[in-house]
Amino acid sequence: MKSRVGASYGDLLVLSVYPKKVRGQVYYRCLCRKCQAYVYASEHALDEKHLQSCGLCGVEDQAKTQEYKAWSNMWARVTNPTHPAFSDYGGRGICIHPTWRDFNAFLADLGPRPSPLHSLERRENNGHYEPSNVYWATPAQQSANSRATHKVTREGRTQPVKVWCREMGVSVGVVYRLVKKGMSASEALEAVRARSKS
Repeated sequence: MKSRVGASYGDLLVLSVYPKKVRGQVYYRCLCRKCQAYVYASEHALDEKHLQSCGLCGVEDQAKTQEYKAWSNMWARVTNPTHPAFSDYGGRGICIHPTWRDFNAFLADLGPRPSPLHSLERRENNGHYEPSNVYWATPAQQSANSRATHKVTREGRTQPVKVWCREMGVSVGVVYRLVKKGMSASEALEAVRARSKS
């Protein structure tokens, strides 16, 4: 494999190879010599000259960046009822911090995406998109924070909701429908158990 470390592609200087392939492609960590920001670029994007700058120093390039796409998709999930994921976001009351109407404010709070594998994540799944609750997460962090793996402590034991549902003989789907309506996972478990006994 041809090494691109040390090579220049437009305003980008290649610093190192990203240790993992992403969707089968090799990625490189690059420095934008215009603004000193770091960006990850695939070897294909570099070779075909698709990426010649970080995309963050010029407004005209912002829409091409993964950060802008993440911001745009966040707004679509929360505000567009036709979006496939709307029911899990805007449809259950998730909101976006007012200052994040401006992409530059969003980027200033979160910074550039640390790697091609990172994506937006909320620390608290029932919380809003706001600076204190949003960060760039790895796939492992996203999986651990998924509603399906949320843990509940009851009777002195802490375990995933789906395990409690199996032990209590109640439906995971019914529990999460109540969570979507605003209940905590613990409250939803108790409500579904009470219904099953009546």
